Amino acid sequence: MQSIETLSNICGRITKIEVLKRAADVFKTEFKSAAHLFNKYHNQKLIICGGGPSLNDTFKNVRKQAKSNRVKILAVNKTHDWLIKRGIKPDFGVLIDPKPWVKNYIKKPIRGVIYLLGAKLDPSVWSVFKNNKNTFHWHPLEFEEEATLVKGLDTKNSGYALVPGQATVGLRSVALAYELGFREIELHGIDSSSQSGKSHAYQKHTDSEVDLYDPWKDNPIETVQVDSPSCSRTYVCTRQMASQIQQFKTMVSEFDILEQQGAHEITTITVAGTGAIPYLAAAGYGLHVRDDYNKDPESMPK
Repeated sequence: MQSIETLSNICGRITKIEVLKRAADVFKTEFKSAAHLFNKYHNQKLIICGGGPSLNDTFKNVRKQAKSNRVKILAVNKTHDWLIKRGIKPDFGVLIDPKPWVKNYIKKPIRGVIYLLGAKLDPSVWSVFKNNKNTFHWHPLEFEEEATLVKGLDTKNSGYALVPGQATVGLRSVALAYELGFREIELHGIDSSSQSGKSHAYQKHTDSEVDLYDPWKDNPIETVQVDSPSCSRTYVCTRQMASQIQQFKTMVSEFDILEQQGAHEITTITVAGTGAIPYLAAAGYGLHVRDDYNKDPESMPK
């Protein structure tokens, strides 16, 4: 068993040169920059839906909240199609993973949904959204050179969206949400641990994808200890999930610092569900949507 602090961060799965090339290539596409949408969603709440297994327990609450005109839904990766099958139409779909099988994460763009595609996506992904006027590109920053490159390539002043933040699509979407104008953000399915042997609410990798890439070889199973000032628990997760737990801590700390410095507006971030990050949110920060879990984290089902 390892403490999450001892686990190394997961590096990007394409080379730095390829990241920069893809960052440049988005300016050759038909799509507009997500900068056109920045700061348009003040006074609204955003629910970010990741694919963690606890989404099976909370999606009905998501559906209930979605009936409010003040609440928007953002779905990452395969969660987009998963929600639609359950009668929940997201307002946003987000992809950033650079691997080619991501083109299968969203089978078909849905009318009325805004798609926010990260610049380092595999070129094959962009073809899925061809001629879709509600598709926008943005840059999940990894290097200083990328910011310099992007600014230099915007020769037509068409706009560019530079979004720093954490490595995973779920947590980077929090930073993206802030740029869009949301100041009330609720996370569902951001578990970062397995439940009854399942890492996601859906099948993460198809058999054909596993033939190309063994997720457990590059991203092995870990047992990690999640500590808080008053209690701790162990969770089973992949190394990438373990890294995301640490990144959640970093994200909360960065938001607090920026707010104290006056560089950020006050933003409320809460977490729903069960799993490693929901437990950490309750035990370490009192940020769970359920007050009973904040008061007694050990009452949360494991």
